[in-house]
Amino acid sequence: MKHRHAEQMKSYLRNHYRSRVTKEDLAAVIGKSPNYAAVLFSEMTGQTISDYTHGLRIKTAIYLLRHSGLTVADIAEQLGYCDASYFHKTFKRLTGVSPSEYLKEREAPLL
Repeated sequence: MKHRHAEQMKSYLRNHYRSRVTKEDLAAVIGKSPNYAAVLFSEMTGQTISDYTHGLRIKTAIYLLRHSGLTVADIAEQLGYCDASYFHKTFKRLTGVSPSEYLKEREAPLL
């Protein structure tokens, strides 16, 4: 049952990571209390809800930095970060480099 609940929460996060997701939201998904949902999520994934969500966002950000024509600020906003500087700090903390390093790898647009 715990494994199924964890998978339900992860699935919900994969579908909603661009918006603000709370432990209350995840609790509603599995029909349990918010604190139970948060503890279960950490126990089953080894990550907090917040860390897991940031990981999904940063993975998408890397793809967009390399393959889209969006600016860093546009990507930050699209991924649910209200503040581009917070996105920048979070990105660097999780990847070890700034978003602009990935911009250097951006593919040239096809003509």
